[in-house]
Amino acid sequence: MKKIFTLFTLTLLIVCCTKKDSNSNADESGCVYKTIDGQRICYCGGTVVCQNGGECNDGTCDCPEGFYGEACELHIKPDSLTISKLTVNRFYPTNNGLPWDPDSSGADIYITVHIGSFGLPYHTTDTVSDADPNTEYEFDINPPITLRDVEASIRLQLFDADPGSPQRIDESLGTKAWFSDNNIRQPDPWTYEWYENGERIVITVGVKYYY
Repeated sequence: MKKIFTLFTLTLLIVCCTKKDSNSNADESGCVYKTIDGQRICYCGGTVVCQNGGECNDGTCDCPEGFYGEACELHIKPDSLTISKLTVNRFYPTNNGLPWDPDSSGADIYITVHIGSFGLPYHTTDTVSDADPNTEYEFDINPPITLRDVEASIRLQLFDADPGSPQRIDESLGTKAWFSDNNIRQPDPWTYEWYENGERIVITVGVKYYY
């Protein structure tokens, strides 16, 4: 009986020591760090890299609101969203090689927002006069646009407010917040980009999701 007990104790010690040694590089959160392409990366529990803002805690990924899965790689469909800000990061410097305005001044830009099918704009921003195409301009939306159908089409149009006949600068930038075919949502914020003749329009959408 004494031999059996001694053997059991020895086996238990071997198992415990082996388990401890296998995680000897882990810190208090359970991160095992590996250097890849010069970057020090946390492998939570030694196996996964937490995604989408997830944090390693005791060897498992704690996911932020809106995400789940072993590595926080899966998205939860939002119940609704609000859009509170649009930022024009850049736009075409000329109108097909010509100045935006006859007096060679900058474009007087504003954005219309269309939800669902086209028709009258759901929202039109204020106008910024003589805008520089390489300068960022923020447009606050107050009150914010609220959408309960997160799969609805969201289209932005950027205009130059010429008197009598505003010129559309873009070709209608459209997308949606939630893609049901692969269960992925747009990031917060998300960015529209449109390219033409080597130039581009970039508009950033400030969005908040609700679950």
